[in-house]
Amino acid sequence: MESKDTVTATFDRTSEVKALDQMKTGVKGLVDSVSSNPKPSSPVTIPTIDLEGGVFESRATRESVIAKVKHAMEKFGFFRAINHGVPLDTMEKMEAGIRGFHEQDPEVRKAFYTRGKANTNAAASWRETLSCFMAPDV
Repeated sequence: MESKDTVTATFDRTSEVKALDQMKTGVKGLVDSVSSNPKPSSPVTIPTIDLEGGVFESRATRESVIAKVKHAMEKFGFFRAINHGVPLDTMEKMEAGIRGFHEQDPEVRKAFYTRGKANTNAAASWRETLSCFMAPDV
């Protein structure tokens, strides 16, 4: 009997990852290939983590933030960071650059697709991620 947190795969994951690699358009290409955007059956709350308030000055605050990041990544795979100190205009320029890249023709984007030296695991070697180091050590 499965628990509610367990999902049994009914497809060949290796074949699916290989097919994604062969498309060479990444997640954006995958999204573009779907004809409809399914709506979640219940409201989805994105975990929000506040980086203000002594995250670099206090070991207790730092450990609390690390625990929140760990929980969000294990349960959801992502989170929203607030009070991180990155200026709004910098974030807007970054978003425009990302959007501009992904709005290009898929053939143009394919030239940049690579498995490279990304983090490799059984699922896939995702390059469409942002790494964040919570330093300096306190």
